[in-house]
Amino acid sequence: FIKRTHRFIVLRAALNILPEFTALSAYEYEGDVGSYNVNITDFRGLFVTLAVFVSAVIAVFWAASAIRYVNGIRRDKPFITSIYKAYNSGVKTNFGLLQYKLHKAALVVLAVGIVLSLDFVIDHINIIPDFISAAAFVIFWLMFIRKRTKTDVAGFAVSIAYAVFAAIQWIAVKSFIVRFDDFTRTMKSDEAFKAHIMLCILTFIAEVLFVCVMYFIYKKLKGIIFDHTGFLTKEGESDAYSVKLHERLSRTNVRIFIFSVITAVASVAYMILVGINKGVEAMEDNIKYVFYVPVFESIATVVLIINTIYIIFAVKHVSDVSDGLDERYKLD
Repeated sequence: FIKRTHRFIVLRAALNILPEFTALSAYEYEGDVGSYNVNITDFRGLFVTLAVFVSAVIAVFWAASAIRYVNGIRRDKPFITSIYKAYNSGVKTNFGLLQYKLHKAALVVLAVGIVLSLDFVIDHINIIPDFISAAAFVIFWLMFIRKRTKTDVAGFAVSIAYAVFAAIQWIAVKSFIVRFDDFTRTMKSDEAFKAHIMLCILTFIAEVLFVCVMYFIYKKLKGIIFDHTGFLTKEGESDAYSVKLHERLSRTNVRIFIFSVITAVASVAYMILVGINKGVEAMEDNIKYVFYVPVFESIATVVLIINTIYIIFAVKHVSDVSDGLDERYKLD
């Protein structure tokens, strides 16, 4: 099965690439051109169709082979029994290993959530909605919910609330842009002005909830740092290196939380400032026109830069905590 898989991967890659080589024949003919000369680039579509068909046929045969392989393993009762015995004796009873796997997986989910919190605004719409990162934070807390500690339960509840308000806020912004095109209407339309005020309120609530989520994550990481990173002495206490590691990670943990507050403030400031416009007069055919343009045109770029710096440092911090887990459970 492994050999067939290797062949399938190579053949599929080749079939994807080969039709593109027709582009090599796309050159200009010089001199007399016979009536029987053919430019094979004209048949690229046909070659792509044939390649897709052959790839599909090969994929079907490979899938059938994979199913037979898996079913063969499942029917091998002695092998399956030995695997279960090995798992129950070597993994289920190894509390340290279970803790290691749980926290490593949770930190990966947390890092993904932090990356997805990037505010990348195009035409006033965040193309990576905050409720997506909020969903990652919900998953992060779900991984610890069995412990039912106050921090875990509160973090889970606040993350759900943040996901809901982030979704409402994103939909509200989208509706505003669909209705008023942009934020320049806020200075000349009472309806647009009131809608913008509502957006500011929704953004403020969502960002307050974001800060609350980050606070509980800060507390969770603090517990992970002291309980699951560094080395232990024979007496079960942290050695001198681990004490320094805990102090360094704890200081960074505080800084990352403060930085998250700054990003939240920046997001609220963006929503407020984006609606502040100024009138610009223009004359055409002796007729005076007044155009409204944003006063703070670069505010979205500023917020993006702040957000990007925060994400880089936050993900680096999560990575450092993950490395501390390796020291405790892999090297201890």
